[in-house]
Amino acid sequence: MRLDPLQRAFAGYLLDGTDEIRTAVRPSSKADIDTLLGVYRHGYSARLVEVLGNDFPGVKALAGEEEFEKLARVYVAAHPSHGFSVRSFGDALSEFLRQSPPYSEWPALADMAAFEAALADAFDAADAEPMGPEHMASLPPPAWPTLTFAFHPSVRRLGLRTAAPAAWSTQNAGELPEEPATQAGDWLVWRQGLDVKYRRLDPDEAAALQAAMAGEDFSAICEALAEHGPEEEAAFRAAGLIRLWLEAGLVTGTSHQGQLSG
Repeated sequence: MRLDPLQRAFAGYLLDGTDEIRTAVRPSSKADIDTLLGVYRHGYSARLVEVLGNDFPGVKALAGEEEFEKLARVYVAAHPSHGFSVRSFGDALSEFLRQSPPYSEWPALADMAAFEAALADAFDAADAEPMGPEHMASLPPPAWPTLTFAFHPSVRRLGLRTAAPAAWSTQNAGELPEEPATQAGDWLVWRQGLDVKYRRLDPDEAAALQAAMAGEDFSAICEALAEHGPEEEAAFRAAGLIRLWLEAGLVTGTSHQGQLSG
C-alpha cells in the first residue's frame, strides 16, 4: 500500500472506526492486531481529552476529574478533530454542553466553556492600535449623530445564565470553585496589551455595546439606552460609555458621514 492511502486508512480507523488499515498491520509475538491498533485509538482520544482539559480548566474543575473525562470522551466522539491544529478543537464545546443531555441540565458547564473560549479568543486575536479619548474632542458636533465605531479584534460580548466568571476566577487562583449561582447577564471580554480582561455589563451598557458593535451610529445607541433609562439622559450616558470604551482600549476607529478617522 502506498503511503497516502495508508495514512488515509489509518486516519479512518482513528476517526471513523473503519477497518481497512487492518490488512496493512502484522501482529507481533506479544500482541494481536486489535491490541496494537487499540493503543493508537486510545492514545488519540486520550490526547484530545487532555487538550480539552488544558483549554477548559474551569469546566474540568466544575465537573470534577471523573465526570470531565466522561463528557470529554463523548465530545470527542461527537466532534472529531478535522483541523491541522488542536487550538480550535474545543470551539463547539459550549454549544455541545448546552444542547446535550445530561449536561444541558447543568447551565454552568456551558457558560464556563463559553467564557473560557472567549478568554482564549481574546488572547489570540489580532493586534490593533486603540484610539484614545482625546480623539473625540476633535470631532465636529455635526458628526456625532452619524458616528460609528470600529472595535478591537479581541472584543467579545457574551450572554451567560450563571456567574461562571466568578467560579473561573476561583479556580484560576488555585481553589476549588463552588457551583456558580444563577445570574443571567452580559459580559465583556477583551485584551489590553497582553492582558485579557473581563467585566460584567450593566443592562444598558450591554444594549449600547450590542448596537455599537453591530455598526449602529450614535443616534441608534442613544435609542437603545433610552429603553433602559430616561430618554433625556440617553445622549449623556452614551457619551460616558464611549469614553469608558476608549479608556479601556476597546475602540480602534470611528467614522461619520462616510469618512473614516483613526
